[in-house]
Amino acid sequence: MLKRAATVAIIDDSAIIRYSVNYVLKSKGFPVLFEADNGAVCLEIMTSLAVFPDILILDIEMPVMDGYTTASIVKKNWPTIQIIAFSGREDQASISRSIKAGADYFFSKNDDLNNLLDLLHKISGNHL
Repeated sequence: MLKRAATVAIIDDSAIIRYSVNYVLKSKGFPVLFEADNGAVCLEIMTSLAVFPDILILDIEMPVMDGYTTASIVKKNWPTIQIIAFSGREDQASISRSIKAGADYFFSKNDDLNNLLDLLHKISGNHL
């Protein structure tokens, strides 16, 4: 029996990053359900969906509503969604704060996107 590909949402205030990640994910068979440029927009979209993403790729530093707050709200309302905190900050405080807020994983924007694909495959294998 074939497993379905994990569905993903990309939340980042940078349109270039959203486009790049979306392009790579779709080219490797990961359906992107939606994109948002901040946490408030993400939550607005989430409340209107009938089917939720399996994985949220969530920037932690965004205007309007940051990723920490967004992760906390998502985990409270949709606890099965796996959250990847996605940031250019790699300091231990940011990583710890992301995990405490509800992120399941942390991925640096400075890392190769092929490693993000590896993480998505790992999550898909563990949770779907």
